[in-house]
Amino acid sequence: MKTIILLALASGCSWTTFDDLSDSTPVRAQEKPDGNKSADYGTALVGATTPGDSDGGKLAVLSSGPGNYSSLELDTGGKAQSVGDSETLGQHTIDSITPAATLLFDGTNQVALIDNSNVGTVVVISGTVDGLNVDQQVGTSAHPDATAFAAGQVIVGVTATMGMPNVFSVKGTAVVSCGLIDSLTVPATPAPLSPAAVAIDGSKLWAYTKAGTFFGYDLIKLDNAADCLALVPNTTAVMAAPAVNGAHIEIVGGKFAVVTAYDLTSTSAGSVSVIDLTAMAAVGSPLAAPGVRSAAFNTFDGQGIVVLGYPNRAVDGTTAVGAVDLHKLDATTGTLSATADATLSIPNADSNHVFGRAVTTTNYNGKPIVVAAASNTVYSFYQTSLYAKR
Repeated sequence: MKTIILLALASGCSWTTFDDLSDSTPVRAQEKPDGNKSADYGTALVGATTPGDSDGGKLAVLSSGPGNYSSLELDTGGKAQSVGDSETLGQHTIDSITPAATLLFDGTNQVALIDNSNVGTVVVISGTVDGLNVDQQVGTSAHPDATAFAAGQVIVGVTATMGMPNVFSVKGTAVVSCGLIDSLTVPATPAPLSPAAVAIDGSKLWAYTKAGTFFGYDLIKLDNAADCLALVPNTTAVMAAPAVNGAHIEIVGGKFAVVTAYDLTSTSAGSVSVIDLTAMAAVGSPLAAPGVRSAAFNTFDGQGIVVLGYPNRAVDGTTAVGAVDLHKLDATTGTLSATADATLSIPNADSNHVFGRAVTTTNYNGKPIVVAAASNTVYSFYQTSLYAKR
Protein backbone atom coordinates (compact mmCIF):
# COMPACT_ATOMS: atom_id res chain seq x y z
CA MET A 1 0.00 0.00 0.00
CA LYS A 2 1.29 3.46 -0.88
CA THR A 3 0.51 6.57 1.11
CA ILE A 4 0.13 9.75 -0.89
CA ILE A 5 0.64 13.09 0.83
CA LEU A 6 0.60 16.62 -0.48
CA LEU A 7 3.70 17.87 -2.26
CA ALA A 8 2.55 21.38 -1.44
CA LEU A 9 -0.34 22.77 0.57
CA ALA A 10 -1.40 26.39 0.49
CA SER A 11 -3.14 26.69 3.83
CA GLY A 12 -5.21 29.83 4.21
CA CYS A 13 -4.98 30.71 0.52
CA SER A 14 -7.81 31.19 -1.87
CA TRP A 15 -7.94 29.34 -5.16
CA THR A 16 -6.96 32.52 -6.98
CA THR A 17 -3.59 32.85 -5.23
CA PHE A 18 -2.04 29.54 -6.19
CA ASP A 19 0.24 30.89 -8.94
CA ASP A 20 3.28 30.29 -6.75
CA LEU A 21 2.68 26.54 -6.59
CA SER A 22 4.71 24.15 -8.71
CA ASP A 23 3.11 22.44 -11.69
CA SER A 24 4.02 19.13 -10.01
CA THR A 25 1.68 19.77 -7.08
CA PRO A 26 -0.90 16.96 -7.27
CA VAL A 27 -3.58 18.45 -4.98
CA ARG A 28 -5.24 21.78 -4.28
CA ALA A 29 -6.94 22.79 -1.04
CA GLN A 30 -9.98 25.06 -1.00
CA GLU A 31 -10.69 26.52 2.40
CA LYS A 32 -14.04 28.07 3.27
CA PRO A 33 -14.59 30.82 0.70
CA ASP A 34 -14.83 34.45 1.74
CA GLY A 35 -18.43 35.44 2.32
CA ASN A 36 -19.59 31.92 3.17
CA LYS A 37 -21.17 32.37 6.59
CA SER A 38 -21.57 28.66 7.32
CA ALA A 39 -19.92 27.33 10.43
CA ASP A 40 -18.66 24.22 8.65
CA TYR A 41 -17.79 24.26 4.95
CA GLY A 42 -17.82 20.99 2.99
CA THR A 43 -20.05 18.67 5.01
CA ALA A 44 -21.15 17.02 1.75
CA LEU A 45 -20.02 17.32 -1.87
CA VAL A 46 -20.58 15.79 -5.28
CA GLY A 47 -18.81 15.97 -8.62
CA ALA A 48 -20.96 17.89 -11.10
CA THR A 49 -19.04 18.17 -14.36
CA THR A 50 -21.36 17.74 -17.33
CA PRO A 51 -20.55 14.94 -19.81
CA GLY A 52 -18.36 16.01 -22.69
CA ASP A 53 -17.03 19.03 -20.81
CA SER A 54 -13.25 18.87 -21.19
CA ASP A 55 -12.69 22.43 -19.94
CA GLY A 56 -11.84 22.10 -16.25
CA GLY A 57 -14.48 20.67 -13.92
CA LYS A 58 -17.11 21.47 -11.31
CA LEU A 59 -18.10 20.48 -7.78
CA ALA A 60 -21.20 21.13 -5.67
CA VAL A 61 -20.55 21.70 -1.95
CA LEU A 62 -22.87 21.74 1.05
CA SER A 63 -22.09 23.54 4.29
CA SER A 64 -23.79 23.64 7.67
CA GLY A 65 -25.13 26.06 10.23
CA PRO A 66 -26.65 28.18 8.57
CA GLY A 67 -27.01 25.95 5.56
CA ASN A 68 -25.23 27.00 2.39
CA TYR A 69 -24.95 25.56 -1.12
CA SER A 70 -22.03 26.56 -3.33
CA SER A 71 -20.17 25.40 -6.40
CA LEU A 72 -16.47 25.22 -7.21
CA GLU A 73 -15.16 25.67 -10.72
CA LEU A 74 -11.84 23.95 -11.48
CA ASP A 75 -9.97 25.75 -14.22
CA THR A 76 -8.16 23.92 -17.03
CA GLY A 77 -4.69 24.36 -15.53
CA GLY A 78 -5.53 23.36 -11.96
CA LYS A 79 -3.88 26.55 -10.72
CA ALA A 80 -6.96 28.69 -10.08
CA GLN A 81 -10.35 27.59 -8.88
CA SER A 82 -13.23 29.86 -8.11
CA VAL A 83 -16.48 29.84 -6.21
CA GLY A 84 -19.43 29.96 -8.59
CA ASP A 85 -22.93 29.91 -7.15
CA SER A 86 -23.29 30.51 -3.40
CA GLU A 87 -26.69 30.64 -1.75
CA THR A 88 -28.08 30.31 1.74
CA LEU A 89 -30.67 27.58 2.15
CA GLY A 90 -33.16 29.57 4.19
CA GLN A 91 -34.78 30.64 0.93
CA HIS A 92 -35.36 26.91 0.27
CA THR A 93 -37.01 26.27 3.69
CA ILE A 94 -33.81 24.88 5.27
CA ASP A 95 -32.52 26.89 8.22
CA SER A 96 -29.81 24.40 9.17
CA ILE A 97 -28.94 21.16 7.44
CA THR A 98 -29.26 17.84 9.25
CA PRO A 99 -26.78 14.91 9.21
CA ALA A 100 -29.13 13.24 6.71
CA ALA A 101 -28.59 15.94 4.05
CA THR A 102 -27.32 14.65 0.70
CA LEU A 103 -26.08 16.19 -2.54
CA LEU A 104 -26.59 14.19 -5.75
CA PHE A 105 -25.65 14.64 -9.41
CA ASP A 106 -27.72 12.94 -12.09
CA GLY A 107 -24.73 12.34 -14.37
CA THR A 108 -25.86 14.86 -16.97
CA ASN A 109 -26.40 18.43 -15.80
CA GLN A 110 -28.65 18.43 -12.72
CA VAL A 111 -27.88 18.61 -8.99
CA ALA A 112 -30.32 17.75 -6.20
CA LEU A 113 -30.10 18.58 -2.50
CA ILE A 114 -32.32 16.53 -0.17
CA ASP A 115 -32.91 17.21 3.53
CA ASN A 116 -35.60 17.89 6.11
CA SER A 117 -37.13 21.34 5.80
CA ASN A 118 -38.22 23.77 8.49
CA VAL A 119 -41.89 23.22 7.57
CA GLY A 120 -42.17 19.57 8.61
CA THR A 121 -41.35 17.97 5.26
CA VAL A 122 -38.47 16.60 3.24
CA VAL A 123 -37.51 19.10 0.56
CA VAL A 124 -35.90 18.22 -2.77
CA ILE A 125 -34.07 21.25 -4.18
CA SER A 126 -32.80 20.85 -7.72
CA GLY A 127 -31.21 22.78 -10.56
CA THR A 128 -27.89 23.02 -12.32
CA VAL A 129 -24.62 23.13 -10.41
CA ASP A 130 -24.66 26.90 -11.03
CA GLY A 131 -28.01 27.50 -9.34
CA LEU A 132 -30.80 25.65 -7.51
CA ASN A 133 -34.21 26.78 -8.70
CA VAL A 134 -36.86 24.07 -8.09
CA ASP A 135 -38.09 23.35 -4.55
CA GLN A 136 -40.39 20.35 -4.12
CA GLN A 137 -41.83 19.50 -0.73
CA VAL A 138 -42.28 15.78 0.01
CA GLY A 139 -45.04 15.01 2.51
CA THR A 140 -43.09 13.29 5.26
CA SER A 141 -41.30 14.54 8.35
CA ALA A 142 -39.12 11.41 8.52
CA HIS A 143 -35.40 11.66 7.87
CA PRO A 144 -34.34 10.88 4.29
CA ASP A 145 -32.41 7.67 5.01
CA ALA A 146 -31.70 6.80 1.36
CA THR A 147 -31.61 8.94 -1.79
CA ALA A 148 -30.84 8.52 -5.48
CA PHE A 149 -31.00 10.73 -8.59
CA ALA A 150 -30.95 9.81 -12.29
CA ALA A 151 -32.65 10.93 -15.51
CA GLY A 152 -34.58 13.67 -13.75
CA GLN A 153 -35.97 11.34 -11.07
CA VAL A 154 -35.17 11.64 -7.36
CA ILE A 155 -35.90 8.72 -5.03
CA VAL A 156 -36.24 9.38 -1.30
CA GLY A 157 -36.46 6.43 1.10
CA VAL A 158 -37.49 6.80 4.74
CA THR A 159 -38.21 4.50 7.67
CA ALA A 160 -41.98 4.25 8.18
CA THR A 161 -44.55 1.98 9.74
CA MET A 162 -46.64 -0.32 7.58
CA GLY A 163 -49.41 1.53 5.83
CA MET A 164 -47.40 4.74 5.55
CA PRO A 165 -45.33 5.71 2.48
CA ASN A 166 -41.65 4.80 2.77
CA VAL A 167 -40.37 5.64 -0.72
CA PHE A 168 -41.13 8.78 -2.72
CA SER A 169 -40.49 9.34 -6.42
CA VAL A 170 -39.93 12.99 -7.34
CA LYS A 171 -39.89 14.21 -10.94
CA GLY A 172 -39.84 17.98 -11.10
CA THR A 173 -42.88 19.08 -9.11
CA ALA A 174 -44.62 15.68 -9.25
CA VAL A 175 -44.37 13.39 -6.21
CA VAL A 176 -45.57 9.76 -6.06
CA SER A 177 -45.84 8.16 -2.61
CA CYS A 178 -45.11 4.42 -2.46
CA GLY A 179 -45.09 1.60 0.07
CA LEU A 180 -42.29 -0.85 -0.78
CA ILE A 181 -42.28 -4.27 0.86
CA ASP A 182 -39.16 -5.93 2.26
CA SER A 183 -40.12 -9.35 0.91
CA LEU A 184 -40.37 -11.21 -2.40
CA THR A 185 -44.05 -11.83 -1.68
CA VAL A 186 -46.68 -9.97 0.31
CA PRO A 187 -47.17 -11.99 3.50
CA ALA A 188 -50.13 -11.69 5.83
CA THR A 189 -48.14 -9.19 7.89
CA PRO A 190 -45.84 -7.50 5.37
CA ALA A 191 -42.70 -5.74 6.54
CA PRO A 192 -42.12 -2.30 5.02
CA LEU A 193 -38.78 -1.60 3.36
CA SER A 194 -36.38 0.11 5.77
CA PRO A 195 -33.73 1.46 3.39
CA ALA A 196 -30.18 2.40 4.25
CA ALA A 197 -29.29 3.23 0.62
CA VAL A 198 -30.89 3.18 -2.82
CA ALA A 199 -29.55 3.49 -6.37
CA ILE A 200 -31.10 3.88 -9.81
CA ASP A 201 -29.65 1.89 -12.70
CA GLY A 202 -31.64 1.86 -15.93
CA SER A 203 -35.02 0.27 -15.23
CA LYS A 204 -34.09 -0.89 -11.73
CA LEU A 205 -34.26 0.64 -8.27
CA TRP A 206 -31.73 -1.14 -6.08
CA ALA A 207 -32.19 -1.07 -2.31
CA TYR A 208 -29.85 -1.93 0.57
CA THR A 209 -31.75 -2.32 3.83
CA LYS A 210 -30.72 -1.55 7.38
CA ALA A 211 -30.90 -5.29 8.09
CA GLY A 212 -28.34 -5.92 5.34
CA THR A 213 -30.58 -7.27 2.55
CA PHE A 214 -29.95 -6.17 -1.05
CA PHE A 215 -32.49 -6.50 -3.86
CA GLY A 216 -34.11 -4.65 -6.75
CA TYR A 217 -37.52 -3.22 -7.69
CA ASP A 218 -39.09 -2.41 -11.04
CA LEU A 219 -38.45 1.35 -11.25
CA ILE A 220 -41.32 2.13 -13.61
CA LYS A 221 -43.79 0.96 -10.96
CA LEU A 222 -42.92 4.05 -8.94
CA ASP A 223 -44.48 6.30 -11.59
CA ASN A 224 -47.99 5.44 -10.45
CA ALA A 225 -49.15 5.28 -6.83
CA ALA A 226 -51.61 2.50 -7.64
CA ASP A 227 -48.71 0.31 -8.81
CA CYS A 228 -46.46 0.85 -5.81
CA LEU A 229 -48.73 0.82 -2.76
CA ALA A 230 -47.42 -2.64 -1.80
CA LEU A 231 -44.54 -3.15 -4.22
CA VAL A 232 -42.38 -6.25 -3.80
CA PRO A 233 -38.83 -6.78 -5.16
CA ASN A 234 -38.41 -8.37 -8.58
CA THR A 235 -35.03 -9.96 -7.84
CA THR A 236 -33.84 -12.53 -5.36
CA ALA A 237 -32.29 -11.18 -2.18
CA VAL A 238 -28.60 -11.08 -1.24
CA MET A 239 -27.43 -10.72 2.35
CA ALA A 240 -24.67 -8.22 3.12
CA ALA A 241 -23.61 -6.62 6.40
CA PRO A 242 -26.25 -4.74 8.42
CA ALA A 243 -26.33 -1.02 7.69
CA VAL A 244 -28.24 0.43 10.62
CA ASN A 245 -26.49 3.80 10.52
CA GLY A 246 -26.37 4.49 6.80
CA ALA A 247 -24.93 3.09 3.61
CA HIS A 248 -23.95 3.82 0.02
CA ILE A 249 -24.49 1.95 -3.27
CA GLU A 250 -22.34 2.31 -6.39
CA ILE A 251 -23.43 0.47 -9.55
CA VAL A 252 -20.44 -0.56 -11.68
CA GLY A 253 -21.13 -1.01 -15.38
CA GLY A 254 -24.57 -2.47 -14.71
CA LYS A 255 -22.80 -5.66 -13.57
CA PHE A 256 -21.87 -5.14 -9.93
CA ALA A 257 -23.05 -3.20 -6.91
CA VAL A 258 -20.50 -1.97 -4.37
CA VAL A 259 -22.38 -1.55 -1.09
CA THR A 260 -20.73 0.23 1.82
CA ALA A 261 -22.23 0.02 5.31
CA TYR A 262 -21.40 2.87 7.68
CA ASP A 263 -21.51 2.98 11.46
CA LEU A 264 -21.75 6.55 12.66
CA THR A 265 -21.61 5.53 16.33
CA SER A 266 -18.37 3.55 16.20
CA THR A 267 -14.96 3.53 14.52
CA SER A 268 -14.76 -0.26 14.78
CA ALA A 269 -17.63 -1.13 12.43
CA GLY A 270 -18.23 -0.69 8.70
CA SER A 271 -17.85 -2.93 5.66
CA VAL A 272 -17.80 -3.04 1.86
CA SER A 273 -19.44 -5.83 -0.15
CA VAL A 274 -19.55 -6.45 -3.89
CA ILE A 275 -22.69 -8.04 -5.38
CA ASP A 276 -22.94 -9.65 -8.80
CA LEU A 277 -26.18 -8.23 -10.22
CA THR A 278 -26.56 -11.00 -12.80
CA ALA A 279 -26.13 -13.93 -10.42
CA MET A 280 -27.56 -11.96 -7.47
CA ALA A 281 -24.79 -13.28 -5.28
CA ALA A 282 -21.98 -11.80 -3.22
CA VAL A 283 -18.51 -11.70 -4.77
CA GLY A 284 -16.09 -13.04 -2.18
CA SER A 285 -16.23 -11.95 1.44
CA PRO A 286 -17.04 -8.46 2.69
CA LEU A 287 -14.14 -6.07 3.21
CA ALA A 288 -13.86 -4.99 6.84
CA ALA A 289 -13.81 -1.19 6.82
CA PRO A 290 -13.89 -0.01 10.45
CA GLY A 291 -14.77 3.66 10.64
CA VAL A 292 -15.69 4.14 6.98
CA ARG A 293 -17.99 7.13 6.55
CA SER A 294 -18.08 7.90 2.81
CA ALA A 295 -17.65 6.06 -0.50
CA ALA A 296 -17.44 6.66 -4.25
CA PHE A 297 -16.39 4.81 -7.40
CA ASN A 298 -14.95 5.69 -10.80
CA THR A 299 -12.73 4.26 -13.53
CA PHE A 300 -9.29 5.88 -13.67
CA ASP A 301 -7.05 5.19 -16.66
CA GLY A 302 -8.91 1.92 -17.28
CA GLN A 303 -8.79 0.80 -13.64
CA GLY A 304 -11.87 0.70 -11.41
CA ILE A 305 -11.20 2.30 -8.02
CA VAL A 306 -13.39 2.34 -4.90
CA VAL A 307 -12.78 5.47 -2.80
CA LEU A 308 -13.40 5.12 0.96
CA GLY A 309 -13.28 7.95 3.50
CA TYR A 310 -12.24 7.42 7.14
CA PRO A 311 -12.59 10.82 8.84
CA ASN A 312 -11.95 9.56 12.37
CA ARG A 313 -8.74 7.67 11.59
CA ALA A 314 -5.72 8.72 13.65
CA VAL A 315 -2.60 9.61 11.64
CA ASP A 316 0.86 9.61 13.22
CA GLY A 317 -0.70 9.64 16.69
CA THR A 318 -3.00 12.59 16.02
CA THR A 319 -6.67 11.78 16.51
CA ALA A 320 -9.33 12.17 13.82
CA VAL A 321 -7.00 13.58 11.17
CA GLY A 322 -8.69 11.27 8.68
CA ALA A 323 -7.58 9.38 5.57
CA VAL A 324 -8.94 8.16 2.25
CA ASP A 325 -8.22 4.64 1.01
CA LEU A 326 -8.24 3.68 -2.67
CA HIS A 327 -9.05 0.04 -3.54
CA LYS A 328 -8.79 -1.47 -7.03
CA LEU A 329 -11.91 -3.22 -8.31
CA ASP A 330 -11.74 -5.74 -11.16
CA ALA A 331 -14.62 -4.70 -13.44
CA THR A 332 -14.68 -8.19 -15.01
CA THR A 333 -14.85 -10.36 -11.90
CA GLY A 334 -15.97 -7.85 -9.26
CA THR A 335 -12.97 -8.67 -7.08
CA LEU A 336 -12.11 -5.87 -4.65
CA SER A 337 -8.57 -5.46 -3.28
CA ALA A 338 -8.46 -6.79 0.27
CA THR A 339 -6.10 -3.99 1.33
CA ALA A 340 -5.85 -0.41 0.17
CA ASP A 341 -3.74 0.07 -2.95
CA ALA A 342 -3.10 3.71 -1.97
CA THR A 343 -3.97 5.99 0.92
CA LEU A 344 -4.41 9.76 0.75
CA SER A 345 -3.64 11.77 3.85
CA ILE A 346 -2.88 15.34 4.91
CA PRO A 347 0.56 15.91 6.49
CA ASN A 348 0.77 17.84 9.75
CA ALA A 349 -2.99 18.24 9.98
CA ASP A 350 -4.55 19.16 13.30
CA SER A 351 -6.69 16.82 15.36
CA ASN A 352 -10.32 16.63 14.21
CA HIS A 353 -9.50 17.66 10.65
CA VAL A 354 -11.84 14.75 9.67
CA PHE A 355 -10.40 14.42 6.17
CA GLY A 356 -12.59 12.01 4.19
CA ARG A 357 -15.91 12.82 5.85
CA ALA A 358 -17.23 13.14 2.29
CA VAL A 359 -15.66 11.85 -0.92
CA THR A 360 -16.62 12.09 -4.57
CA THR A 361 -15.11 12.06 -8.04
CA THR A 362 -15.54 14.56 -10.82
CA ASN A 363 -14.27 14.85 -14.37
CA TYR A 364 -11.48 17.37 -14.77
CA ASN A 365 -10.36 18.17 -18.32
CA GLY A 366 -12.29 15.06 -19.35
CA LYS A 367 -10.64 12.71 -16.85
CA PRO A 368 -11.79 11.76 -13.33
CA ILE A 369 -10.13 12.95 -10.14
CA VAL A 370 -10.75 12.17 -6.45
CA VAL A 371 -12.11 14.94 -4.24
CA ALA A 372 -12.38 14.72 -0.45
CA ALA A 373 -13.82 17.05 2.18
CA ALA A 374 -12.42 17.83 5.62
CA SER A 375 -13.25 20.42 8.26
CA ASN A 376 -13.78 23.65 6.28
CA THR A 377 -11.58 22.41 3.42
CA VAL A 378 -12.13 20.61 0.11
CA TYR A 379 -9.16 18.80 -1.47
CA SER A 380 -8.95 18.01 -5.20
CA PHE A 381 -6.40 15.32 -6.13
CA TYR A 382 -5.07 15.83 -9.66
CA GLN A 383 -2.69 12.88 -9.38
CA THR A 384 -2.19 9.80 -7.20
CA SER A 385 -0.10 6.64 -7.52
CA LEU A 386 -3.14 4.99 -9.14
CA TYR A 387 -3.79 7.57 -11.87
CA ALA A 388 -1.62 9.88 -13.94
CA LYS A 389 -1.51 13.65 -13.54
CA ARG A 390 -4.52 15.45 -15.00
